[in-house]
Amino acid sequence: MTKNLGGNALAKAFVKIASSITEENTRFPVYGTIDSQLNLLPDGFSKPIPSGDYTVSHSLSLGSELDPLKPNDRVLCVPIEDGHTYTITSRIKG
Repeated sequence: MTKNLGGNALAKAFVKIASSITEENTRFPVYGTIDSQLNLLPDGFSKPIPSGDYTVSHSLSLGSELDPLKPNDRVLCVPIEDGHTYTITSRIKG
């Protein structure tokens, strides 16, 4: 089996950055989608996380406040605390 060393290194970097921003223990990042009501739906979750219950790190390439998240945006997010609180670290450009 081939290991994805580049992807693992990137995931570890995101965890380290997210830990320093939030001052919380973090887990590995996951992809997610912003739904029509701006809720976050992490891949593999059955219920969305309401827009007021996740944070967005604008310092990590999301752009300025003039470029807010929109429905159907794909994002990379890091679970913190109990695994149900998320910080969005970047928008996935496609």
